[in-house]
Amino acid sequence: MPEELAGAVETLDRFMLAGKEDDARRGAQLLDMYETSPRKAEREIESYFEQKRPHFSEYVSISKDIYGYELKENGYRGPNLSLEGRLETTSGFTAEFSARLVYREQRWRLLSIDID
Repeated sequence: MPEELAGAVETLDRFMLAGKEDDARRGAQLLDMYETSPRKAEREIESYFEQKRPHFSEYVSISKDIYGYELKENGYRGPNLSLEGRLETTSGFTAEFSARLVYREQRWRLLSIDID
């Protein structure tokens, strides 16, 4: 895996593990919007975790099948990274994901994630 992806993938993994453990607060803290609207972020993540429960409850890995990424140095609020890949669950590779992250204050923050 390219070095520039490692930190972003770690953030995505931490988000997925928060969902697996049904910890909306921990998941929301990984969002870029958390600092300006923590309660809203937590409510939205709680709902998202519930909607995507099967993907979270069987989660194994997000890093084994990343098949596309694009880094924009001058993206929204800083360097942006868009990733696409497949989620590995206990049932195999069961869903595709796309995510967008921003690098601010020395860490990757989640702007959006979509799991199909």
